[in-house]
Amino acid sequence: MPGEEPMLGRETSNAEHLDGLVPDKRRKRGRRDTRFRESERRHSHHLSVAVAQRTVRAHEFPNAVAARGRAFGMRIAYTSRTPKNDPDAEAMTLDRLLATSDVVSLHCPLTSETRHLIDQPALARMKRSAYLINTSRGPIVDEKALAWALRTRLIGGAALDVFEQEPKVEPELLTLENVMLVPHLGSGTVETRTAMADLAVRNVAAVLAGQNPLTPVA
Repeated sequence: MPGEEPMLGRETSNAEHLDGLVPDKRRKRGRRDTRFRESERRHSHHLSVAVAQRTVRAHEFPNAVAARGRAFGMRIAYTSRTPKNDPDAEAMTLDRLLATSDVVSLHCPLTSETRHLIDQPALARMKRSAYLINTSRGPIVDEKALAWALRTRLIGGAALDVFEQEPKVEPELLTLENVMLVPHLGSGTVETRTAMADLAVRNVAAVLAGQNPLTPVA
């Protein structure tokens, strides 16, 4: 998400502060970051309540991220094999995206091509003030390289919801203050987990009835 000229003023600052406080308090991320660092248990059984009224489906999630980015006055850019149906989002190469973005949010499957997509050279191309967010799959980010980039202040910071070798975490990341670590909580709301359970039951019922599963796995 390449940045624009900062919008100055008390009203804007207070609005951004409120928009940050509401989801953090609702999703209890700060408290879980502390517990995550202090405990050897790298998972969570705690559920929070969704901030939005509707649960965001997996394939819709990047669009939801773009919508929230626009609410903060950000320009949206992306890199993808296929063009997105969003005239206000700019398609660009990964190299250009890394070099120009203030926030890099990862939303891609784990494949042989995306494993360690964000490695030391990729991190070195990012802006010194940029933030990296990974809520997709842990091995997409090389955690040792990320720890190096954070320790040397090569990038501004990072937030990780998934990890390279869950439930283990790169030990150095646990000592750094410029990274937020939470134990795979992206879907950790009552609404989403209930919908996931309902979908599993409907899949089982379909198979037992001699029908094809609703969400087959190749």
